[in-house]
Amino acid sequence: MYAAMYSITLPFSGTAIVWRRIARRLLSARIAPEFVEWSVGATEMVPTLPDERYKARVPERFVILTETAVWHSDPAKFDLLYRLAWRLRLQPSLVGDRCDTDVLRLLEMENDVLRAHRKLGRDLRLHEVGRQAGRRIFAGWCDVPHDPLELALPKYQRQFSEFDWVIYTPQRMVRCTQGEVSITPSPERPELSRDMRHIDWYEWLRAQVCPAPSNDRTDFSAVITY
Repeated sequence: MYAAMYSITLPFSGTAIVWRRIARRLLSARIAPEFVEWSVGATEMVPTLPDERYKARVPERFVILTETAVWHSDPAKFDLLYRLAWRLRLQPSLVGDRCDTDVLRLLEMENDVLRAHRKLGRDLRLHEVGRQAGRRIFAGWCDVPHDPLELALPKYQRQFSEFDWVIYTPQRMVRCTQGEVSITPSPERPELSRDMRHIDWYEWLRAQVCPAPSNDRTDFSAVITY
């Protein structure tokens, strides 16, 4: 008798939280890693899973690591994370074993994403591109590897609360309008200067964010850095 395969589609936005919830459910049903296939799509799609039979426990350190590593660009990241979670339920001390290849790879992925997160904070430039409903609108593109934008989202929501904003990276776009956030895949990067202060970036961002003609005059010199 062959065990069933479970094909899991994680949502594009909020991926880390959903992965953790589904992984816990899979572990509690004792579904081994070789019977799970992971992918990311527009919305969450999960087949009917067996009933939970056991408590699923993994070290808190592993949970913290996965919250960052899940934003790595490695397409095999979910296989690695679930395989390691499967092993940790019986060997919780394994998370501290830097000689283990799975643990070492997890630490490498976390470091890669944290470096990308720091680069985002260092290099992001926001241009004022218009006004809507009396609120100024800023927008910017930042070339960063991996996908650290959702990690930075709570910080940006606090810092940029006085205006509306749109931030693009090669992986995703986050738009915040009057505190309401939407997250979608980014458009293809335009063939523009690497210098995000260049006026061509202002023109492109304005066309993306405020395509309708406007009588509002915005100042290209209004660029903020965080």
